[in-house]
Amino acid sequence: MSWEYEVLFDVQDMDGLTPLEKATMMDTGDRWKAEHSGIRKGKSGYRTRTIKAGPRLEAEIYPIFGREEEQKARRAKENLTPEKIQRYNDEKARRNLVRIIDANFGRGDYHVTLTYAGRAPGWDRAVKDVRNFIEKVRRLRKKKGLPEMKYIYAMEDAEEGREKRIHCHMIMQGDIPREQIEKLWTKNGKSMGYCNCDELQPGKEGLEAIARYLYNQRPGLPREKGKRKYKSSKNLKKPKTRISDTKMTRGKVKRLSEVFGRDDSEARRIMEKLYPGYEYVRASAKRSDVTEGIFVRVLMRRMEGRQ
Repeated sequence: MSWEYEVLFDVQDMDGLTPLEKATMMDTGDRWKAEHSGIRKGKSGYRTRTIKAGPRLEAEIYPIFGREEEQKARRAKENLTPEKIQRYNDEKARRNLVRIIDANFGRGDYHVTLTYAGRAPGWDRAVKDVRNFIEKVRRLRKKKGLPEMKYIYAMEDAEEGREKRIHCHMIMQGDIPREQIEKLWTKNGKSMGYCNCDELQPGKEGLEAIARYLYNQRPGLPREKGKRKYKSSKNLKKPKTRISDTKMTRGKVKRLSEVFGRDDSEARRIMEKLYPGYEYVRASAKRSDVTEGIFVRVLMRRMEGRQ
């Protein structure tokens, strides 16, 4: 069964409950707990999809089914509402952006915000201004003998009162003092507004918060179908993915689903043993009303000093 059937696993995301709700569900024998030994096992075991992006590691664990169950899942996916498919695709795109950012940026790199003083220009002019800014940074890096620039940015045309305030959020490499970067937001030798350059401060969840903020920017023009909401340089590293059908047994998956929300230390013990050198951060488990098994997602982070 493909990991892309995750959209069918949308019943009771334990990671979204309060501690009281989690405890209540575990103690009352609700269907989450009641069916652990039967419907949730998966007929042919579980597959683990490991995604590494810089210090970030995600493990997606999902059931493997035979032809009959696969056909049932495919039919169910085809009958999903467009709204549900869109929500799933948006969340999938957000996760991909998080991974790309964690794979390429970290401590010492920058979050740059570009805004205009006074009345902002039109959308097309603002796009050119941002591209000119990037070109100036490129030239400065080349002059200093630094590697080719890496960046990701998203633009927004937000309304503030009666005015639209076009601005840009960008993540880019460090290596250059912030004050030098901030002086490049100019046109004809004059400042166009405000360029705020702050150092990134990744935590255990990496740069997830700023990546999701970047993704949620509302562009001023309708996005073309299939086009990303953000722009990026072409030299970004891609996250690395590996598939294993032996890493997680049905027993381990069952145990993981039982301890979520009740004994996180047990989930930590299981996952840190599977991935030495990585620290457990969080996990969630979902089930489906359509297919058997559960879908587990685990986030881990490489420990300091490990490669």
